[in-house]
Amino acid sequence: MKNTKLLLKVLIVAFGAGFIVLLVAIALYPQENKTETITEKVTETPKTEGLPSNNKKPQGQAKLYSSDKYGFEFYYPENYEFIEERTSQGVTFLDFGFRNSPSDTPTSYLTITLNSNLDHKFLEECNEKSMNTCLDSKAFGQEENVESVMLGDRKAVSFYTGGGVDNSYHIVQTVDKPEVELQMFVAGGGLDRAFKGIIDSFRFR
Repeated sequence: MKNTKLLLKVLIVAFGAGFIVLLVAIALYPQENKTETITEKVTETPKTEGLPSNNKKPQGQAKLYSSDKYGFEFYYPENYEFIEERTSQGVTFLDFGFRNSPSDTPTSYLTITLNSNLDHKFLEECNEKSMNTCLDSKAFGQEENVESVMLGDRKAVSFYTGGGVDNSYHIVQTVDKPEVELQMFVAGGGLDRAFKGIIDSFRFR
């Protein structure tokens, strides 16, 4: 019986000592390994916040949208947010916007369309009687109705549309496939300036 009690005490002491050694080992585990795990989790977040990039970060553009799925990224203003990704008849739309007040739901101002560009060749130049969508680039200071620009490293065109009520948009779309079109509502003050910052920072990966 005494031997049994002695053996039990030895086992308890050994278990306690082992537990203490385990706690010490956890406390002394290298901090850099913990940092690497956190970094990996952040990198796996595909959408919006502050990921490093080689593209230009314009003044006032504080957030980064980065998509491995679609192969591009760009910066956009801090008060904007990614609203949703939606698909209709095989066309994908990415909506961005902001809240006019904290309690409001966000309103979409920027829509990125994939694989379905608006065909501007069939649009007429706007006039005072225009009610349907028309080209209104000169009203926004663009010399030509449709101008050649670059979107990242790809050839693109820039044009403005108008006609009807609340139908003023600045559109930049790639010339070649894959088709990528950015459409920004620009009827309000400062919206076109924000859009140009987005275009300047846009990069295909």
